Amino acid sequence: MSGIIYYPFISLPPKAWTYRQLLYYDEISTVVPMEYFHDPTLYPRHMQELIREELVIPQNFSGDYDIQNQLHIQFIRYLRNNDLTKRQAAFRGEHYMSVSAHVMYATKFKPHESVLSSQIYESKFGPAILHELQELGLARHENHSMYYVEKKTAFDLMYMLTSLIASRIDAFPITDQFPFFAIKSQDDVIVRTRNEKRDVLLKNIMPLPEDIDLGRLMRFKERHNDLLSRFRTEIEAIVLNDAITVNTELFDTTLNRIKEQRDEITRRMEEYNYRNILKYSVHGMIPFAAAALEGEFNRNVLITGSITLSIAIATAISNLNPNRIDNTSGMKYLALANRTFRNFRE
Repeated sequence: MSGIIYYPFISLPPKAWTYRQLLYYDEISTVVPMEYFHDPTLYPRHMQELIREELVIPQNFSGDYDIQNQLHIQFIRYLRNNDLTKRQAAFRGEHYMSVSAHVMYATKFKPHESVLSSQIYESKFGPAILHELQELGLARHENHSMYYVEKKTAFDLMYMLTSLIASRIDAFPITDQFPFFAIKSQDDVIVRTRNEKRDVLLKNIMPLPEDIDLGRLMRFKERHNDLLSRFRTEIEAIVLNDAITVNTELFDTTLNRIKEQRDEITRRMEEYNYRNILKYSVHGMIPFAAAALEGEFNRNVLITGSITLSIAIATAISNLNPNRIDNTSGMKYLALANRTFRNFRE
């Protein structure tokens, strides 16, 4: 599967984690309230740029009654079988008040709003499910568009909605918030384990900077789409191999092998480029050599030769094409990214 849908938040985080996902997947979506479609300035600046470059696709299914009905039925059933009473007590702030009353008094926080809940837009879910959460004592209607929802319940709700949408658009849910991942079954444990493994792999082989030109990233992906597909296939073969687990000797060996392949292809690309620059530079030196042999090494020849040499080197650089390196493995994509976004450094 080449597409993902991010949760639990509206905007992807402005950090290297996001750039790795952009370089790894063909398509990234996120679930967005209708308000953001009407007023894109509600997004933070980095998210506005991601959407403008078509690197992230906003999704909203609040008008899809099939998804809304499934969400309502499945989520309420899930709640009634998963610590409903504890969630209600948490939203009332009972545990927090019993252990942190002095903190609340000092800061004058409302525990269910600032500590134990998350703000949720109604237009991401439709009114029915949020109204029922309010009836169950897990939410409070803030205004015409916003609810406060008990924190764990809000995360679980977002996960379930994202999962339903993901099945519709042929993607799978992904998050950078692993400590809060909703584990409800053995399948969820497997998904979490594989997501963490993929994350560790990509972080180690793609330790990107915090800031990348997004237009350049978009053009890079379009130019090397076939290589990206091969690269993802090779990485997913490792992710899906449950015998390779993080923090084991086998995982470390696998990781080192990927880095060695990446660095070897990168080295060959650089050697290829140096050879081309040398070749064109030698051609550019010919006027100097001819003038010296004929005893005419004057100021005009020096200027002309310098210009010729500069043009030769510029021509060499403009004609560099790392794709000529004879390697069709997915790791060529990684090496090209290494060169383009100078440089991955452990």
